[in-house]
Amino acid sequence: MRHQGMLALLLVVPCALLCLERTPVRAAAREPVFVGAQACGKCHDGPGMGHQYSKWLLSRHARAYASLSLPEARPIADLSGIPGDPHDSPMCLGCHATGSDVEPWRRDATFRLADGVQCEMCHGAGSEYMEMAVMKDRQAAMMAGLMMPTKQSCTRCHYVKGSHAAVHKRPQIDIEMAWKKLAHPTPQKAPAEAPAAGAGKAAPPAGPKYV
Repeated sequence: MRHQGMLALLLVVPCALLCLERTPVRAAAREPVFVGAQACGKCHDGPGMGHQYSKWLLSRHARAYASLSLPEARPIADLSGIPGDPHDSPMCLGCHATGSDVEPWRRDATFRLADGVQCEMCHGAGSEYMEMAVMKDRQAAMMAGLMMPTKQSCTRCHYVKGSHAAVHKRPQIDIEMAWKKLAHPTPQKAPAEAPAAGAGKAAPPAGPKYV
């Protein structure tokens, strides 16, 4: 009986090792890092992409970090209980600068905090989905960290803050209107026009049509 047990063990161990050898080793998923709007703009601009990067440059999102230098930033910070420079406040930067709440190693050399509210604030750190081959496959891009925001995503920052309302006196943002204004879909390619009748046929020989 003991010999039978040893024999079974000798048969099982090689089989287990063989299975381990044939099991593919998957590389550990890399932690995505923020690459910055300028890196996104290398592809997401021009007429073929609906001038997405240029539209962002013209937006208030692109000036969100710079707005912390405006005169009204100081009284807003005071009312919020922030004694220091708003540019150094995690509370301010959380809604005025993408990637402000991550460790420095998660910001690529191409990333600039001063570029304000950038693409990756809504779409997630882009290092792992920015390659063209990944971006063309929505499922692969989502698995690599791409996020598609909803209107609810906007309310993380865009809600009534007493300190802000007391200083700038602006009405509560209309999310529906802002969503339409900020929309930046990739233009659909127009379908190719059908060739005109007779296109591609050899031209008739010169000369009178009737004899």
